[in-house]
Amino acid sequence: MYDTILISTDGSDTAQLATERAIDVADRYDATLHVLYVIEHSREDPTVKGYEEKISEEINHADTVLEQAAEQANERRLTVETAREQAVPRRKSKSTPTKTMLD
Repeated sequence: MYDTILISTDGSDTAQLATERAIDVADRYDATLHVLYVIEHSREDPTVKGYEEKISEEINHADTVLEQAAEQANERRLTVETAREQAVPRRKSKSTPTKTMLD
């Protein structure tokens, strides 16, 4: 029924529960599990003191969280792929929903 399961995580308790559920689903359907961690860059000037250190700490945290998720999936002998991305969160949608889009 499912070939691929994608879960996004931030390492929080809630995300950990979601990861466990995603592993259950991937196991049930023999699906590949993809685990994604997105590091949000702020719109701050990257030259601000402490910015690079903050990002470095977040990268280390992301790698730890992804490694733990992969270990959990590997215990069930699942195929798992992990990815860490960096992005600036969008403040406003580029498009406004229309009535047709909402129907």
